[in-house]
Amino acid sequence: MFVILGHWLACIWHGVGVATGRPSEDGLQMCHGGSELASCRWLELHFPGEAEHAPFWDRYVASLYFTLGSMSTLGSSISPVNATEEIVAIVFAMVSAAAFSTLCSSLSGSVISDQMIQWEISHKVNLLL
Repeated sequence: MFVILGHWLACIWHGVGVATGRPSEDGLQMCHGGSELASCRWLELHFPGEAEHAPFWDRYVASLYFTLGSMSTLGSSISPVNATEEIVAIVFAMVSAAAFSTLCSSLSGSVISDQMIQWEISHKVNLLL
């Protein structure tokens, strides 16, 4: 479940990096130009001068790295740069928290179910003796 969720969130994160901001001839100039920071994208900071022209596998791995860091609450060296990316990162945190709590609930339900079965078996054995 977490692998599939991580993949989909990584694809979304990559798409947000491609779609937000405006591409520039020299990504570093735009990203470090003070007032221009709002139009910067995480792709331009992580892949200076390449952005969406960097190899796809490198961009996917960077997206997955950010996503898994966000899902595990460990964080990563890649961070949102503009308001759109920040909103998406907040949504990722909420989705990850919901997925994690669902997993914990499912696991605790399984443990309780196993304990109930064990209790029933021991109760029936005690009745026979």
